[in-house]
Amino acid sequence: MNKSISFQSVLQAKRISTDLVKQFWFQHSFLTWQWWFLLGIAFLPWIFWYLWVADKRRLFELLTFAAFLDGCSLLFDTIGINEGAWFYPIQLYWSFDPPLVPVDITAIPVLFVIIYQLCERWWPFLLTTTLAALVSSFVFEPFFVNIGIYKLFYWKYIYSFPIYIMMVMTARAFTLFVKQKIQTQSRTN
Repeated sequence: MNKSISFQSVLQAKRISTDLVKQFWFQHSFLTWQWWFLLGIAFLPWIFWYLWVADKRRLFELLTFAAFLDGCSLLFDTIGINEGAWFYPIQLYWSFDPPLVPVDITAIPVLFVIIYQLCERWWPFLLTTTLAALVSSFVFEPFFVNIGIYKLFYWKYIYSFPIYIMMVMTARAFTLFVKQKIQTQSRTN
């Protein structure tokens, strides 16, 4: 017979799960070399990009593109974790959701914002994005698995490849749309 699950039972299970994640983080993640690596990934790419690469005249446009990618990365990461496709044993902070925030809001956006900045036409942008998606899917993701930060369950690297491309191409289309709207509006004023 199916027994109905109460909301109170769900809350209790969530509290137990949160306590276990917190304990695991303090015992196996916090201050490990992988944790320090994630801390570096959280800040250094943005600093590098801003100081040496960013076109300051296009900063709003570039940050719009990056913010769109941030949102997409966080969304897809949350879905993948909640669906049980992967998890991150090593996390920067135990209560971040999704746990790999440094990659979602730094590594992925910075890589692709550099491409966006350098490739102003669609065709070179698509080719370069495809190459970066290949490297991200088949080099960076396996690297994170090998160093114990990323744990795959039923997910395959090949699944990530088209998602990177789709996400980045959509971010470009969205950014160019916003840019055009702003330019049109500023001309009419």
